[in-house]
Amino acid sequence: MELVIFVSFLTLFMFVLLLIVLRIAFKSRLAVEKRLAVFEHKLAREEIRKRVRDSRRKAPIKISQLLRDQLASAGVPMKAEEYMTVWGVLTIGPAMFASLLGAKLMVCAILAATGLALPPLYVRRSRTKRIKAFENQLGDAIINISNCLKTGLTFQQGMANVADQMPQPISVEFGRTLREIQLGNTVETAMANLSRRMPSPDLKLMVTAILIAQQVGGSLSEVMDNIAQTILDRIRVKRDVHMLTSQGRMTGLVIGCLPIGIALVLSMINPSYMQTFFTTEPGRIMLAVAAGMEILGFIFIRKMIDVKY
Repeated sequence: MELVIFVSFLTLFMFVLLLIVLRIAFKSRLAVEKRLAVFEHKLAREEIRKRVRDSRRKAPIKISQLLRDQLASAGVPMKAEEYMTVWGVLTIGPAMFASLLGAKLMVCAILAATGLALPPLYVRRSRTKRIKAFENQLGDAIINISNCLKTGLTFQQGMANVADQMPQPISVEFGRTLREIQLGNTVETAMANLSRRMPSPDLKLMVTAILIAQQVGGSLSEVMDNIAQTILDRIRVKRDVHMLTSQGRMTGLVIGCLPIGIALVLSMINPSYMQTFFTTEPGRIMLAVAAGMEILGFIFIRKMIDVKY
């Protein structure tokens, strides 16, 4: 009976996931057909660009758009529907295979939970790592653009130089932004898309300064130099804070792992001693309280070493 319920739940989950993927794909196809219809009516190029920009401003941010931004900032070369399909297969496939082999319901549930959690964790970790690398390269990229402006080149040529000369991920992101500008988007829209893909306060500072300089005039190279110096100072402060709080992080790690290590050692030395915590009601209560205090202590230590600057 439990196996039937589990299989029914997995089937329902797969059906809902399939509907979501088809909805995303169908919307993308409709968007392409609308754009082709615009071309068939032989509208002017400026009218096409104006309609695309207006539709992007008026369209609300959907879950599919957020997912595409997450995948783009993580550097995952997959479409949203492809990612959803892989996610569903990893969630249902191992659990379904284990259930067909006669595994217990708990084992199938653990496999399903693992498959459900792994893709988002991978995307989140890749995204954090990529954004951090982008922030570390941003100061040098701004200096590069500023030097190009001083030699008489345009802002777009400076971005092209960054896309050609600097390593990933900043070369990829600046190259994508440059292609958006070349395809008809305004600098404001392209930079806003870049800021949405790479949510960095340093990048937002750069984008804001560039847009203000374009609207009110002034020396953009001087503005870029000041921003680059500010960003490099922020990076140096981040490294100093990371070094000064390393002892606190290590303390939290040792304190958090020490009770678990002692419990494992006692389980190997005297299994009957630790078995009491799992077979009796007071023992299970003590384990739950200990786990809760472990989590609270970890959170408190993380808050103490999380310096705002």
